Amino acid sequence: MSVYTHANVQFLVSTTPQNADLNQAGFEGLTYTPVGFVGSLPERGINTNMLSYDMVNTLVSDKAKGITDAGSGTLECARNITDPGQILMTTIGQPDYFDKHAFKMIKQDGTIEYGRGLVAGPSYPGGRNEDFDVANYAIAYVQAPIEVAPSV
Repeated sequence: MSVYTHANVQFLVSTTPQNADLNQAGFEGLTYTPVGFVGSLPERGINTNMLSYDMVNTLVSDKAKGITDAGSGTLECARNITDPGQILMTTIGQPDYFDKHAFKMIKQDGTIEYGRGLVAGPSYPGGRNEDFDVANYAIAYVQAPIEVAPSV
């Protein structure tokens, strides 16, 4: 069994808005722009709320699944104002832009992961003289990820 790191992962964003859920074929039919100089990937994946209800006539709380969140996180990039992917992320990250976009990650082992959501940013954290100038983009996924195994 092999395990992989995040080294050489490619993060791409769709060039056109995608405001409805997509299936694998829908994601595959899109045009994407690679985001360059990525240093950290956003958290993603499903996280379902667990509900609990205590009743007076039982010893153990009743449990149920609630709403599922598809993930939120930060895409951190070494800032490059000429990178086409960062330019696109900055455009769709503006406060008055409400469309959702598709994301594609090509992992080290060839697995492809698709997602869809909103972008906000960039924000620019401070730093010291030996820190990189970075741009952070907040990503809020609105659709559970679809993972496609590499073709053999």
